[in-house]
Amino acid sequence: MTDFFKFETVKEDLPFYNGVPEIPAWSWILMLAGVIAYIMLVKHIPVEIDYNIFPIALMLSTTLPILIVARGNYGYFFKKIQRGDIKYIILTIVISFIYSLVFGAIFYMAEGTPHVVGDGLSIIDSIQDVLILVIQLMGEELFKVIIILIMMLILYKLSKNRKASLAVSVFVALVAFGLMHAGEYGSILRVIIVQGLGSVFDVLLYLKTKNVFTSYLSHLIFDLISLAMTGNI
Repeated sequence: MTDFFKFETVKEDLPFYNGVPEIPAWSWILMLAGVIAYIMLVKHIPVEIDYNIFPIALMLSTTLPILIVARGNYGYFFKKIQRGDIKYIILTIVISFIYSLVFGAIFYMAEGTPHVVGDGLSIIDSIQDVLILVIQLMGEELFKVIIILIMMLILYKLSKNRKASLAVSVFVALVAFGLMHAGEYGSILRVIIVQGLGSVFDVLLYLKTKNVFTSYLSHLIFDLISLAMTGNI
């Protein structure tokens, strides 16, 4: 178990990448298809999709593959939030705010790009829009998780080094997530560092708890507080 990072819950690993449990090739293809569908929705199709349908489509693009691949064993990804998880969720939100404010200010001074605390989401002005946010963020969290699993499958098979494979996999997932915001919030460098690498704290929370609900809740609360602070909710 020395191949685990100290902050991880050692008794439980990420599923599938090392053959525990083993899943068929079609399951990996399905997860990859989910990532591709998510990218297509974000970068190419949103103008053609109804405002209320788009976040549902985003959520389904990554959630359905995960649910199908899990074959009823949803505990691989989703667990009941424990009392001890709450302090880590709060800590993640606080650190995320500090990171976002610091680097947002830096890029504002360097590029003149308006600083967006949080994920760059649309203004929330109704209960309906809050529900849309609640739905969409699950898709975003699973987008990162699937990329991590796919990269781990490849890198761990080549290196047999879990720590190195996980570190690179997380980095790739964060960069990919940041690039989903390209063209909306300043330079490519900005979206990678602020939106992409800035979500590392949510990913670390997921890796610690092996529970998508914890990173999802942290992400959701962070965005809701951010929008409330700016008067958008």
